[in-house]
Amino acid sequence: MPERIAVLGAGNGGQALSGHLALKGFKVVLYEYPDFKENIKPILARRGIELEGVVEGFGELQKVTTEIREALDRADVVLIVVPAFAQKAFFEKALSYMKTNQLAAFIPDNYGTLALAYGLGEHRIPNNLVLVGTSSLPFACRRTGAAKVKITGVKTKVLASALPARRNTEIINSLQQLFAGFEPAANVLEVGLNNLNMVIHCPTAILNAGKIETGEEFSFYRQGITKSICRVVEAIDNERLRVSECLGFRTLSARDWQRSTYGAQDKTLFEILTTSKVYGAFGSDAPKSLTHRYITEDVPYALVPFVSLAEILQVPTPNSRALIRIASTLNQTDYLVEGRTATRMGIAELSRESLLQYVNQGRM
Repeated sequence: MPERIAVLGAGNGGQALSGHLALKGFKVVLYEYPDFKENIKPILARRGIELEGVVEGFGELQKVTTEIREALDRADVVLIVVPAFAQKAFFEKALSYMKTNQLAAFIPDNYGTLALAYGLGEHRIPNNLVLVGTSSLPFACRRTGAAKVKITGVKTKVLASALPARRNTEIINSLQQLFAGFEPAANVLEVGLNNLNMVIHCPTAILNAGKIETGEEFSFYRQGITKSICRVVEAIDNERLRVSECLGFRTLSARDWQRSTYGAQDKTLFEILTTSKVYGAFGSDAPKSLTHRYITEDVPYALVPFVSLAEILQVPTPNSRALIRIASTLNQTDYLVEGRTATRMGIAELSRESLLQYVNQGRM
């Protein structure tokens, strides 16, 4: 059973996980990149994190640091809880101090396991270091003050997989000790396809660009998702389901996922998203600019790898591609070039069969 946990990243998710695991009795070390040391000053002062909402209590941390060597010293599990664009920087910094058979989990993955295993080169990754990706954070959460995080929902199931998936048996027990809701996925492709940020965040943020750009205050879910915007959300979701089906996965629709994960009643997706207490707990929570992570993270690191995967499988994704093109124009960045493409994941030249061989068993 893991005892000492290193959490890399002190944003909303990193703080929520650190506090939660500390409350459960684990020895938790929270690390923040030195450039962002201001994030951890209140936590250092209090020596822990206060949780409120559906999880309450004060999680006392063993250590809070900007020294990566200290963070990883004797850690059984390393949880990398950072935006997708920061995964490479954190992982590269940690690589020199990671150990054989250590478990390193990207929460959420956003196809980071594929991109980093290929981009950094397998020769640089310590022998038998287990790379793991999860489909999402275990919580819906938000920082509400200094060293304070509100958790509005705890997910009943979060998919996780090692790369390659043949190592899932050895990793899932360790992960379930941390959070009972972790369940094994078929592989990291199924993990990526079960991150619904691209389905919900991207169309809602892009189609509310006018409100966001003028600084209008509104509830992202309750007011930002109209019936017509929800139709676009469902169109993206249907494309996701077709790709999943092509790979042989039994993937829940966004509506059924909400019902399964948060216990939502038998309503339409529109009704669930616009009335949920989980999503409506933060008031006027809409992005303040078009460079918010709902676009600058979820488009290049979720939608782009998704359409790249669909292209390999020859599954049409016209709505997803349209959103990427609009987002690219809005932010004057070609996300189809700059994002996490099939080439950057090292899968561009693979067929469906060789792709599944790689993610399930490893490269031949």
